Amino acid sequence: MRWVIDAVAKVTIDAPVDGLEPIDSPVVNIGVLGELARACLLGRRVEFKHSQRNGATKDRRVDPLAMVNTVRRWYLVAFDVDTDDWQTYRVDRISDVAVSQMPIRSHTFPGPSVDEWVTRQLSAGWQQVTATVRVHATVDTVQRWVAPAWGAIEQETTRTTIVHAGAESYESIARWLLLLQADIEVLEPNELRTAFVHVAQQAARAAQPG
Repeated sequence: MRWVIDAVAKVTIDAPVDGLEPIDSPVVNIGVLGELARACLLGRRVEFKHSQRNGATKDRRVDPLAMVNTVRRWYLVAFDVDTDDWQTYRVDRISDVAVSQMPIRSHTFPGPSVDEWVTRQLSAGWQQVTATVRVHATVDTVQRWVAPAWGAIEQETTRTTIVHAGAESYESIARWLLLLQADIEVLEPNELRTAFVHVAQQAARAAQPG
C-alpha cells in the first residue's frame, strides 16, 4: 500500500476549480489508481477499459502524463494513441489496467500547464447550456460573484455588465444570477426566461403558509 501512496503523490497535480463542484464523489479503485500512477512514474504506455457516459466501454491505449485531483475526483491526463489527441479520463471509470514495457513517446502538450488545461476541459464539459444576460451592476460588483467555471464577464457601460454564463441547466444559471441582487435582462436564450419563471414559482410556493 505504501508504494501506491508514494507513486500517486509523485505524479498527482491538485487543480482547484472555483465555482465548480460535482454532485457525487465516486469511489476510486486503489489498485487502478496505483497502476496508473506507476505508469506515469515509469513513463510506460498503458492500456485499460474506459466506461463512457452512455454506459459503453472502450479499450484505450495511452501515453500517460500525470494524475490530477480536482473537485473531489481523480483524472488521468494522457495522450490517446488511437485518437491521436490529449484526453482526460475519470479514474473511477477505468478498469482492467495493464502497464506495458513500451516507453511513452514524446507529445507536445496543448496547454501552458496540466492543471490549467484540465480546468478548461472540465469547465467546458460541465457547461451543458449557456446564456447571455445584462446585469445592472458594475463589473467589479459582478466579478466577485462570477467564478471562471461559471462564465465570463465584460463591461458594457459604467453601470451595466454583460455575463456569458454556463451551467448544467438553465435553472441553475437563473438561481445563481439571482445572488447578484441586481436587475437582470436576459439577452439569450428564451429558455433562461422560462427558467426564471420556474424559479419564481418555486419561491412563491415556498412563501405560502403551511
